[in-house]
Amino acid sequence: MGIQASNHIAGNAIDMNVSWTGKINVKKKDGTTVEIPFMSNVNANKKLHEVGKSYGVIKHISDAPHWSVNGR
Repeated sequence: MGIQASNHIAGNAIDMNVSWTGKINVKKKDGTTVEIPFMSNVNANKKLHEVGKSYGVIKHISDAPHWSVNGR
């Protein structure tokens, strides 16, 4: 049985915790600014996911710190 490749092993995923206080303004790749409120449940923060996706980083919805090129 072969070794299953993962996005982490391939360098296409990162686990990171992101936090701040209140609201922040973040630029999407196209230069538009999005105001993002802090949410303790990062999996529910759709605005943060939208900004990440604009840079090609997709949030894995059921794994709080996981972001990758395909969301897996």
